[in-house]
Amino acid sequence: KGEECDDGNLLNEDDCTALCKINVCGDGFVDAVAPRIEQCDTAGESASCNVNCTLPACGDGIVNSKAGEQCDNLGAVDSASCDSDCTAAFCDPPPTITATSCTAVRMLADN
Repeated sequence: KGEECDDGNLLNEDDCTALCKINVCGDGFVDAVAPRIEQCDTAGESASCNVNCTLPACGDGIVNSKAGEQCDNLGAVDSASCDSDCTAAFCDPPPTITATSCTAVRMLADN
């Protein structure tokens, strides 16, 4: 297959890799040049990189099991299925219609 691009250099950190392929998320090369700036690229999900080439962080809404996340609510908030630390929520008693998070269940139980 022919060249997808040719920027005249042998850098892999720009929009065109040394193999004359367009630098895309998942190719293992971090594109540090606009418009497709990547924060990381480990050719897939890893402990240091999300599958979409962003840095993993609890609360980013992207579950990264290799970074230790069991779930991930955007904004790192508690819910019926996911605690704010990105671990699966286990409630006793289980959440109800009126209590949608484990914290709410505990508050209702205390009242």
